[in-house]
Amino acid sequence: MIINKQRSNSGFTLIEMTISVLVIGIVSGLSLMIFSEATENYFSGTSSKKLLDDTRATFWRLSQEIRDIDDSQQITSSAANKLYTNSTSSDKSVEIVADEIFINNNNSSNILSDQLDASGGNNFSYIDSDFNTISFSSSLSSDQAKDIVLVKFDLQLMKEQESISFQSHVYPRNLKYGRKMSYHE
Repeated sequence: MIINKQRSNSGFTLIEMTISVLVIGIVSGLSLMIFSEATENYFSGTSSKKLLDDTRATFWRLSQEIRDIDDSQQITSSAANKLYTNSTSSDKSVEIVADEIFINNNNSSNILSDQLDASGGNNFSYIDSDFNTISFSSSLSSDQAKDIVLVKFDLQLMKEQESISFQSHVYPRNLKYGRKMSYHE
């Protein structure tokens, strides 16, 4: 007696379902890894761009502040971490404190950048007409300020693992032409 059993082919077996879930899991895992790596690269690039933008803004503003110095007497009492830019109001200055650089103007202080590398050599130095760096103990004297023709600044900005170092020599306005004579006033 032969019994004819017919199988129904309308569903999936357990093995087929397991293999399908496994393949979908592998494809999803690979897609997630690629997506997370692309996201990490995007945010890393964005962080680098923000640091570069902050560096450019700091450089531009410092250059403008130094160029606005009309007379060498405005620089008197400046130091390696503080640059006075106006002699009539000693409250106007650019100051480096730890990992920040400030613009002080008439009893208000604005942060120019808060990304300075505190371990870097962030400072101002002053160059005379013979292009030698003026050495001073704590601050510039009036006689030393008269000899200044260039102001140099060295800054290193850092954010997370990335850092940018820059330095520049800037001519204060009218100091590159020499001292004012009595008939200029």
